[in-house]
Amino acid sequence: MDTLDPLITGCWDWGNLHLFPEDKQDDIKNDFVKNCDSFKKGKGYSFPHSAIIGYGEK
Repeated sequence: MDTLDPLITGCWDWGNLHLFPEDKQDDIKNDFVKNCDSFKKGKGYSFPHSAIIGYGEK
């Protein structure tokens, strides 16, 4: 994965994080990126653990 943008966008939509105050959104985004540092591999990210993919509609 070259960028975290798809994950961030998905989390924002799924969790309705756009409803939070802007400063809280910034804090969440910064923490998310920081917590993904250990998964950085070269110019991208690699998440070796399995993930559950789901689909939902609002």
